Amino acid sequence: MSMKIHIAPTPFVMGWESMNRYAHELSRVSGLTPLLPLRPVNTPPGSRWQRLWTRRVSYPSLIRSRVRDGILHILDHSFADLLPKVRPGVRKVVTLHDLIPLVAPDGIRESQQQRFRQTVNHLRLADAVSCDSAATRDEAIRLLQLDPAKLHVVPLGCTELPPPCSEAEKQAQATQPYFFSVGSVLPRKNLAALPAMLAGLGKVTLVRAGHKLPESLANDIRQHATLIELGRASDAQLAAWYAHATATLIPSTHEGFGLPVLEAMQLGCPVVCARATSLPEVGGHAALYFDLDDLPAGNAACRLLLNDTAERQRRAAASRVHVKNFSWQAHWNGLQRIYQSLS
Repeated sequence: MSMKIHIAPTPFVMGWESMNRYAHELSRVSGLTPLLPLRPVNTPPGSRWQRLWTRRVSYPSLIRSRVRDGILHILDHSFADLLPKVRPGVRKVVTLHDLIPLVAPDGIRESQQQRFRQTVNHLRLADAVSCDSAATRDEAIRLLQLDPAKLHVVPLGCTELPPPCSEAEKQAQATQPYFFSVGSVLPRKNLAALPAMLAGLGKVTLVRAGHKLPESLANDIRQHATLIELGRASDAQLAAWYAHATATLIPSTHEGFGLPVLEAMQLGCPVVCARATSLPEVGGHAALYFDLDDLPAGNAACRLLLNDTAERQRRAAASRVHVKNFSWQAHWNGLQRIYQSLS
């Protein structure tokens, strides 16, 4: 490619861990040196004043001074307000991960939602936008009225999890049969669906990794299953719990992509998830689905995987095959096609 590519990582943001991982993986497969030194994946954001200084002063100045030609790729839509600072003549690409604050503003004040909208409205200034999913692309057209010709669907890759933690693996093997749930407790995660999904399954356990469940929901789940809450888990611990679960349950009403679907499948863990937004794109034919207004179908899928060993093994094998479609090299190849279209 004749044009120089400059990649602009996110120095801090909500969801900083996944954004750090994205920058690391893209730098690794592309061989490009980011404009800012990459922070370790698990490094949290700095102080408020540090974030403000970086966002409003030092980062725009760096882009103006360092990016004089070629293509600038901003790796996160929440920094789309950098686009007006870019020198004329530089082609601009932004990765749009999701527009969740506009459609599922869980815990976000109206003023924060308005600032987000002002930021993502700058996407009009991009020459091309890489969308993690077709669902996100469609929302960009509907909510921001972006030019469809500028929008390209380039699915993310799935980072390979490390070998399972031996201690967690022992615990997982001793806990079977269990279903697994991972992530936050935001309303859009729709964890209130879990009791109905687990109802009448007999002696099963729900293992949760991530934020602690509200006590009322935890009590509802305990009416149908034993509940184990792990809290924050390392990647090695997650690998162990994914590997031995009957299924991973993802009843979200809204996702920009849905990496836990692929993490589970990587370990041969079947997935039961809602037929909502990007989840069917990510899960493909390997996952089992239910409509958001049909929780009995979610319960039936859990029952099937729990009681039909052959079906569970078939879904596990299909999952391991399906996840291979989501590599970081494939993501980089998709980005290169965007860059070539601009050269």
